[in-house]
Amino acid sequence: MGFLLKHGLIFNARPHKRVVTVGVHVDYIWLMKTKKLLLALLSTAFIVSALELFFYFNETAAFFQPPQPLPLKLEIDPRLQKLLTSPRFSYLKKIPQLPASSRFQSDHIEYIVSEERPAQQNYGGTFRKIAVDQDTKQTYLDFVYNFDQSDRRITASPKNLRAQFSLFTWGCSYAFGDGVNDEETLASDLQYALSNHHVYNLGTMGFSPASYVELFKLKKFKGFDGVEEKSGVSLYIFIDDHLERVLGSLSWVSRGPQHRFSPFFSSSPPEYRGSFISARPATTWLYLIMAKLRVVQFFRINPPVVSEEKLELFAELVAQLRDQALAFGHQNFYFVFYPRPYFYRDRLLPHLANNHIQVLDYSSLKLKDILKNGDRIAGDGHPTPLAHKFLADLVIEDLRLDKK
Repeated sequence: MGFLLKHGLIFNARPHKRVVTVGVHVDYIWLMKTKKLLLALLSTAFIVSALELFFYFNETAAFFQPPQPLPLKLEIDPRLQKLLTSPRFSYLKKIPQLPASSRFQSDHIEYIVSEERPAQQNYGGTFRKIAVDQDTKQTYLDFVYNFDQSDRRITASPKNLRAQFSLFTWGCSYAFGDGVNDEETLASDLQYALSNHHVYNLGTMGFSPASYVELFKLKKFKGFDGVEEKSGVSLYIFIDDHLERVLGSLSWVSRGPQHRFSPFFSSSPPEYRGSFISARPATTWLYLIMAKLRVVQFFRINPPVVSEEKLELFAELVAQLRDQALAFGHQNFYFVFYPRPYFYRDRLLPHLANNHIQVLDYSSLKLKDILKNGDRIAGDGHPTPLAHKFLADLVIEDLRLDKK
């Protein structure tokens, strides 16, 4: 015993024993927590699997329909009501009433695109797009897109145009004019009415503010090329989908392979990080897996959560795009709420104001009623030529562009 005390083996043994005891206790707690976690995961997997089977065998069950999202309902702005009394909108009284079925949107449309470019060029040219219903084989759309040497969609121009100002339309397919011919786009309708402005269609299908900011950062934006009229105005046509594109939501990245390569910007202040698939591969692949689950489809689960921080990020990207337009020479940049219901309008407006972005808010207008069901292309869902003309007239009357 004296030898053990002298060499401290007894004192070393006791602490060692305590360490082992504490270690066993810690391991036990860890195992219990792991067991609960595993049980929770197994329970979740079981519930999801059961729901998957239920939805698989009851996809058309009338007694259990998926929840419908409720967009914000707004009273029509009195200012806009007064605006619509202008003689410019007299044609609205002559519009025929169309059946509600004319506004339907099919999920089984197949798009066939053929491309013709000049030899040895990767810009300009002509694209033909045909939309065919996969079930009925009915052709809904057959139209042509023409592009200039700066890859801008051609805008129909009156002969002998003598413009002092330029007007840019920015945005996605709503600004581009998906589903209509060159002479039926928003940009062409603006051009027909404005002899003092040269209108350029800078819209691109699937774009968001992040898409433009990425092109500017990579020095690949060609939309300003060849524009001689530096002074003018810019219109950014907004729909709720642009928020999902900036955030890289589940519904966006799973819609097509090219969407995974959309630009990703980290939270405010915006920092370009590459594409969604390169900057956050784990999240993107998780979204792609989740998108295949019927449970996710049924309950319209669409992460991530649109937080105030994300809304500020979006507004800051719009502000960066605005700054590029003003640096080019434009005096005004307007953020235009396309006339349709919105989920995020009330929450987004303060962030736009915080970044000093001018807004044209047409969200309270019930376009479906105003155009008597003639606002959406049957089967496709994009704006009709009539809807483009109405928005063009609305902006012209609101900003008095024809008087400048």
